[in-house]
Amino acid sequence: MVIYRWLRQTCIAGLVVIFPAAVTLAFFHFLLDRIDRSFSPLVTHGLIQLGMDLSPHYRLPGLGIIAILVLLLGAGILTRYYLGRKILQITEWLFRRIPLAGSVYGAMHQLVHAFGGADRRAFRQVVLVEYPRAGVHAIGFLSAQVTGAVAAALPVSGETCFVFIPTTPNPTSGFLIAVPREQVTELPLSVEEGIALVISGGIVAPARG
Repeated sequence: MVIYRWLRQTCIAGLVVIFPAAVTLAFFHFLLDRIDRSFSPLVTHGLIQLGMDLSPHYRLPGLGIIAILVLLLGAGILTRYYLGRKILQITEWLFRRIPLAGSVYGAMHQLVHAFGGADRRAFRQVVLVEYPRAGVHAIGFLSAQVTGAVAAALPVSGETCFVFIPTTPNPTSGFLIAVPREQVTELPLSVEEGIALVISGGIVAPARG
């Protein structure tokens, strides 16, 4: 019985370590494979046109990684120069005008900026709030003060703030709630630590505190 319990606990501990890494590697393998399949025929055709003796079905190893690096580097260079920023602004404007796709793009754009820290107004603090009922607390991210029509419609006086309650293990989805400021408890955690806590389901808990 003791051996069975030891084996069970050890296997679970191994699963906790291996599963996230396996899922991450599988995702990147799938992504890179799709990029390889998309770009390899074009690159191979170009190399054949340059006189290289290659089979039309040849796949250049590592093309996916190279393509991603070139794409990220190119986008980063564009954002550093005035003309590049204008091109990106026009591209973004076109994306936002596409029905349905524009809404998805806008939401993802704001979400990436919020979690990535590019917009310092977004997700400033990891907080604790009573949700979904009294006595039960949820980890959330302090977003902004409630103003305008939303603030006027709330049946409470005083400062109210928006708190984003993420879901586990996918913190990009969740619930946005309006909470009186005095009912929000700030936690001594960075946004990155809060995200890690949510993704891991509480397994990766910050040591400090």
